[in-house]
Amino acid sequence: MIKKLFFALTLFPLCAMSQEGVQLWTGHYSYNNIKDISFGNGIIYASAENAFFRYNELNEITKVSTIEGLSGKNITASLYDEETNRFLLGHENGSMQVSLEDTQEIIQVVDIVEKGSISPDVKQINDLMKFGEFIYIATNFGISLYNLNTLEFDDTYFIGENGAQVEVRKTTIYQDNIYAATNDGIYRAPVMNDNLIDFDQWERIRAGNWIAVQAFAGVMYAIDRGRRIFSFDGAFSSALFTFPQIVNDVEATEEYITITTEEEVFVYDTGFNVVVRIDSFIDFPDVEFNAALLVGNDLYIGSTEFGMLKTSLSNPSTAEEIHPQGPLRNSIFGMEKTATLLWNVFGFYDIFYNPFPSASPNRTEFNFGISYLEDNTWTDISYEDAFSIRVMAGVTADPNDETHLYVNSFHDGLLELTDNVPSALFNGTNTPEIPDTDPGNPNNLDYRLGKGAFDNNGDFWFTASQSSVPFDLIVRRANGSFQGFDADAALPNVNFGYSNIVIDRNGSLFFGGNTVGLIGFNESNNAENQFRGITDENNLPSDDVRALAIDNRGQLWIGTARGLRVLFNTSDFFNPESTPEPQEIIILDNGEASELLFQQFITDIEVDGSNNKWIATSDSGVFYLSSNGQETIHHFTTDNSPLPSNTINDIVIDGITGEVFIATTSGLLSFNGSATDPSENLSEVYAFPNPVRPGGDKVTISGLTSRANVKITDIEGNLVFETTSEGGSVEWNLTAFGRHNVASGVYLVLVSSQDGQDSTIKKIMVVR
Repeated sequence: MIKKLFFALTLFPLCAMSQEGVQLWTGHYSYNNIKDISFGNGIIYASAENAFFRYNELNEITKVSTIEGLSGKNITASLYDEETNRFLLGHENGSMQVSLEDTQEIIQVVDIVEKGSISPDVKQINDLMKFGEFIYIATNFGISLYNLNTLEFDDTYFIGENGAQVEVRKTTIYQDNIYAATNDGIYRAPVMNDNLIDFDQWERIRAGNWIAVQAFAGVMYAIDRGRRIFSFDGAFSSALFTFPQIVNDVEATEEYITITTEEEVFVYDTGFNVVVRIDSFIDFPDVEFNAALLVGNDLYIGSTEFGMLKTSLSNPSTAEEIHPQGPLRNSIFGMEKTATLLWNVFGFYDIFYNPFPSASPNRTEFNFGISYLEDNTWTDISYEDAFSIRVMAGVTADPNDETHLYVNSFHDGLLELTDNVPSALFNGTNTPEIPDTDPGNPNNLDYRLGKGAFDNNGDFWFTASQSSVPFDLIVRRANGSFQGFDADAALPNVNFGYSNIVIDRNGSLFFGGNTVGLIGFNESNNAENQFRGITDENNLPSDDVRALAIDNRGQLWIGTARGLRVLFNTSDFFNPESTPEPQEIIILDNGEASELLFQQFITDIEVDGSNNKWIATSDSGVFYLSSNGQETIHHFTTDNSPLPSNTINDIVIDGITGEVFIATTSGLLSFNGSATDPSENLSEVYAFPNPVRPGGDKVTISGLTSRANVKITDIEGNLVFETTSEGGSVEWNLTAFGRHNVASGVYLVLVSSQDGQDSTIKKIMVVR
């Protein structure tokens, strides 16, 4: 197990979001993969996948993400301009953001994104270069100009033959000309020409597919796709030499030019002699590079796994790891929240439950470990320490021992953790009950295991996918033995993947298949009736069931690829005389009846301490619904929240604090929810905020037992609110039974347990 400690964070003022928004959200982004590095005014700017951090001369780090106003889109280029004290980010989708460093305000620039005449797939920003008052933006369609003084776009140059769009990778200024490296050659034009919008002003001086051009020490250097580097001082030389890998980055100062490939960083002097060549460090023997920037004697390198590495020209064999804390990666696929830890795994399979290419043995870029968060500190378990298993898709903690967990792999089997440390791997090589999807091929062992659940006996249940496996459902007993169950008799259709498992109050298990609908299993039934399945013929919106949750009332919420259903009574599911039929939830939308979450692809459903529902979707963000689904309390998307993506992989809830963790394909965030799990007694009941100041709209009463009665009266004993808790907290909207706002004053909160044996009284001050 590898534990890393990082620099403490110093927070800058937040300007892009309201103070309320900042307080409600926390970002947990990964800063391990640094794409670009810029410098100015004594500050290093390190751009990660969709966030950046500042590193100053006092070794202080400040991170900036969607919480502070970034878009969350993939970063592809960056530039700091010392003259205006502005930092720019270019993105894969063509958007740009300008950070006004004096005020920390972030300006969104979407002119390229909204340009309808340009195809969305060629809007990527590849490079940013400053000349005069303009930023020259190299894109996959040409060059756009942005005035950094007026913060407005100027001309766009389509420089290819007859004005064709070409992919411009990088630009440079050399001898009063602007040069552009493109996929169609090297183009140039007089930089002071006022008519460069005319493609006839551009001359192609060299054919071929070029990655970079860079003026340095009176010479222009150009690098082509074949990894060859040429010099140009009026005419092109023969190739000087060939780099061992494709070049990722080229940066120049007055004294040195730095060229970065995936495996090496080269620093050359003005005579183009090698000053430093780096392919590894003592503490980082296997490292991949994205970018490098020389500042004085210090060399800052962006790596793919270790954040920003700082070394020096005088001692390039050692490096210092610099980046904020965070998980290993941004694309978190599965999570689990215990009382003290938040677990994250980084596997992947597509909507057809296909884990490749991430399961391919020769694709080492998909070999990830495990991350967990404890007391605001991130710890990593390496891929090797986790038995080198691929496609870790989910984590399940033992409710009786939070340090005992199982990680299900969608390729390599079932990983057990004891005392939070990987301790055993189970698959067909040592556990016959875990089936191989290709048993006739010993060179292609493949065990596709779904996220499981513990029952009240301490037995752990999980699924095995694919049509060829002999067992669909497997249990590891509390005594360590395994047993498999075949569902073919009840489920004759081919199935390639199963959803999570949930267990109701009767001990019945439910899980969904991507082609077979909803499956129920009860071990106490006779063998012929242990399994039962229902499909779209039973009012499911789709046979592709993706997410299940049992709520605090025992109702089964069913998320499918085409919408939501609720099975209000699971007790009769196995009764042959009954026909289970989940129901849609009908809501009023602008006065018209409609189906809640109609046609939404639902990826996860979680129930909080107030029995409200958090529902994740594949492309519409997160819905937070009231307990019966009739009210949408929140609908979070990239447009109205810090979410970096509307594709949500997983949600977990801290039942003690109410904090909701949301894993997207582009990063992890948490929302400061207030719904908590029930307490054992009423000794910790409290109300917040208290006092309620002008502008406040609700009070949360937390620390409740299950089914506690809550009454709120004014100081004279007049009842203004009454409810029964469904979890550990309730909310009061500061109205008298919803009719009118209550006046300023002191209000009493009278709480009693369901059996009447425990009670308490609290006071709330309301200030209007």
